[in-house]
Amino acid sequence: MSWVITVTDKVSKESHVLEIDKSSILVGRRSDNDVVVSHQSVSRAHITLERTPTGFVVQDLGSKNGTTFDDHGNWVALHGQKEFSFPATLIVGSDSLLTITWDGALEVSQDAISFNSNTSNEAVLANYDDEDVSDLSIIDCIDDEEHVAAFLVLDLCRSTDMSNRDETLAYHTKKRLEQMYQKSLQDEEFIFYKSTGDGFLTCFQDATGALIVAADILRRIGARNKQSNNPDIDIRISLHFGVFFEIGTDQIRQDIHGNDVNITFRLEGLQQENFDHPEIDIPEINRTLCSRAFLDEIEDELEDEGMQATLCGKAILKGIQNPMEVFLIES
Repeated sequence: MSWVITVTDKVSKESHVLEIDKSSILVGRRSDNDVVVSHQSVSRAHITLERTPTGFVVQDLGSKNGTTFDDHGNWVALHGQKEFSFPATLIVGSDSLLTITWDGALEVSQDAISFNSNTSNEAVLANYDDEDVSDLSIIDCIDDEEHVAAFLVLDLCRSTDMSNRDETLAYHTKKRLEQMYQKSLQDEEFIFYKSTGDGFLTCFQDATGALIVAADILRRIGARNKQSNNPDIDIRISLHFGVFFEIGTDQIRQDIHGNDVNITFRLEGLQQENFDHPEIDIPEINRTLCSRAFLDEIEDELEDEGMQATLCGKAILKGIQNPMEVFLIES
């Protein structure tokens, strides 16, 4: 079984078909990629396509000009990682269209990829050009039931600078971080997980599970940084407890949203200047910050897990009306 990928230039209408027999492939402008797309709007390492035990995943690697995918006739920006089914259609950069199938999943012929006939690709480009950005049909997929969870956001520090200096190194650093994080997750039950491009959002039914995972990934990264000759991997983690709403169908939880999800992302990026009267010097990297709501859930377990929480002060979070108490969790 193999990938069948049609690469089409939207301007010249020229296209070619590649068959690649690999579980994971790299797409970008660099000549040693599995799929080379030479347009200047395409980053040297732009996206990966990967076959996993549960399906197929596309991930944007922090590309400069982005990736969009055809979601049932609506063009949607790709942020981080997304599962997909066949046939899949993506635009990388501004003018390069990829049509992706898996071996016999869809019969591909030259007529099916030619822009000189009345083809599905012409319809795809028409949909892209005529996209109605006011379409709010996604609202139909939002579940109005509240779900209680502990949230963990992990972010790779300085990832943009890393990509600007060396996209290949940035790609391998992100993959190594993902491998370590999945090992940290393997013994804990979580109810939602997604890549955010430069990190991860994970939800746990139990706040203790989130606490254990946060401590474990920091331990793994510390050990890796001591042993590796490659540049250090530095991260920031935030923990919060609250409610979320599902976006998806009855069968698939595609994403989550809610004020408490936003709060967790805001906590992750806090620095000393975000506090009116900081109580301590707050580490910039390789640290875990949590909210009062999260601390209330795990305060009794902290000592058992060999950890302590120290008040950082009250921080002003973007989009949040009242200052929040924030704590630094350390082993």
